[in-house]
Amino acid sequence: MRKIIIPAGAMPAAEIEIPYSEHGEYTLFYAANRYIIVCSIGSCSTGIPDEKKLLEVFLSGKTGKHVVFEASEIAGYEITNASEEDVLAFMRPKKLLEIAHGRWQAETAGITVNGLEIKTDRESQAMITGAALQAIDDPTYSCQWKTEGGFVTLVADEIKAVAKAVRAHVQACFDKEAVLIAQAEAVTTEEDLNLIKW
Repeated sequence: MRKIIIPAGAMPAAEIEIPYSEHGEYTLFYAANRYIIVCSIGSCSTGIPDEKKLLEVFLSGKTGKHVVFEASEIAGYEITNASEEDVLAFMRPKKLLEIAHGRWQAETAGITVNGLEIKTDRESQAMITGAALQAIDDPTYSCQWKTEGGFVTLVADEIKAVAKAVRAHVQACFDKEAVLIAQAEAVTTEEDLNLIKW
């Protein structure tokens, strides 16, 4: 949370809480004997008769602020910074999604096995698993496998080698994701959270 703190004076004293966000614009009104925050600036309104516009402000991040308009009735007001806990509560879920996306991109990017470019998208993983099961069941099995460079003939041992390499690649991606998630959940500052990259 960030707060707009208004001292007693022409207007009643108050502390108005604003949820943390990376970027936001807000208009503070006094209407119907209470303060009302609207998430917009400019020609916005509460719709309540006799409303009084007191403040228009852009807030960004933990400390950023830019006042567009302020009424004389709230002279001496203060806009507080967000706490580190508020920032992390907002940013951590976004970082976890970023990590998961990085894992998915790496997982499905493909690998090279014995000079063959092998796809590792989810459908290809399933097809490789099926071929490997057939190769385990029948050591004489062979098949035409479509690589990025075209079709090649793979015998049972080659199919199993490809399947093992793909499985190792996929697991390594998930292992890395698990490590990065643990780091993201353990950090205590926004700066440290921003250092975590795929």
